[in-house]
Amino acid sequence: MKTLIYMTILMVNFWFTANAHIATANPDTILGKWQNDDGRIIEFTKNQTAYDAFIVDAPDKKLIRAKQISGLVFDGNQYNNGTLYLIKKQKKVSCYAKIINDNILVITANNNYFSKSQTWHKVQ
Repeated sequence: MKTLIYMTILMVNFWFTANAHIATANPDTILGKWQNDDGRIIEFTKNQTAYDAFIVDAPDKKLIRAKQISGLVFDGNQYNNGTLYLIKKQKKVSCYAKIINDNILVITANNNYFSKSQTWHKVQ
């Protein structure tokens, strides 16, 4: 009986793990509109084999059409080698992104010794 319970748990875990991998293996999952913590709506587009993101709506309307991220490349697990434009600071920093599920994207910016992550939510 214990073996049957163990095997059932193992199979359920395998099923969830396999399905989670299938859901995140599509690099185009990042395409579309996402909202950041500042209330901006950012739209990811495909640029050959990389992904760029542009501001399409923001409380400060002067920011609309500004490029927020460029050059993210999907490696099978996450998006790497990107550049994040810190518009208010007039600065560029490296970044990477990871999709947690179809509705949550975590962007992490790296500036020398410091890094900061922000959670973005898919806009339906």
